[in-house]
Amino acid sequence: MTMSAGYDPERWRDFEHEGWETAAEGYHDWIGSATIQAVGPMLDAVRAGAGTRLLDVATGPGYVAAAAAERGASVVGADFSAAVVAAASRRYPGVEFREAGAEALPFPDASFDAVTINFGMHHFPHPERALAEAHRVLQPGGHIAFTAWGTADSIRIVPRMVQQLGDAAISLPTQPPDLFGDPARCEHTLRAAGFLSPTIVTLQMVQRIEDPEAYFEIVLKGAGPRQGTPLRAQSPETIAAIRAAVVRELRTYEQDGVIHLPMPAILFSAQKP
Repeated sequence: MTMSAGYDPERWRDFEHEGWETAAEGYHDWIGSATIQAVGPMLDAVRAGAGTRLLDVATGPGYVAAAAAERGASVVGADFSAAVVAAASRRYPGVEFREAGAEALPFPDASFDAVTINFGMHHFPHPERALAEAHRVLQPGGHIAFTAWGTADSIRIVPRMVQQLGDAAISLPTQPPDLFGDPARCEHTLRAAGFLSPTIVTLQMVQRIEDPEAYFEIVLKGAGPRQGTPLRAQSPETIAAIRAAVVRELRTYEQDGVIHLPMPAILFSAQKP
């Protein structure tokens, strides 16, 4: 994998870990109503059902793990953040959650029938290693499915406004290369990890926002590290300007008094031979 100029994987991991340790409780209110819409299609893609041994990597709030358990699967939800694992365990006390990183999974070879990763790939320092680990823990014939955000402007309103109006000296660490924005490149990455028959499906998801002012406060307090950290580091005056700009743009998606924010995503799935 070609690294982005200035990219430091360890720095990126530390940045992500610190961010999720503080944002674990805020994810549900911030973006949970959107990401949960991918759960059904993802579980269908890995054929999750009664008796399926399923590992949900970067489990976050635990939506995928809990839904798989409801289908009768034997589930483990894994996340590298202890705070995230604790929050998921409180939300779904009947599901097993464990602290574990995607790039070094503490499970034997061929111990699962399915691996899911819902909006986690772009957070990993070495996403190709996460795919290799998923391949290792899958039994032959097992399936992987993961999601990534699409390229619509509506998904990136907050970071765009931070970039336009914020202090240029406040920025994210250099991010990992994007292996999943281009379908052809993603297919190549999956095949390089040993998977067969990659399938790519677009999910036309929509986030409903009743009150854009209240939504901005949720983002400010509880957004994950990519969006929340640069925003929270701004001055109060700059945050006020960003708030006004975000609310103004959100209102362009208003229908009958409710914001219908397009949140298109891409669902990737493949099989281990």
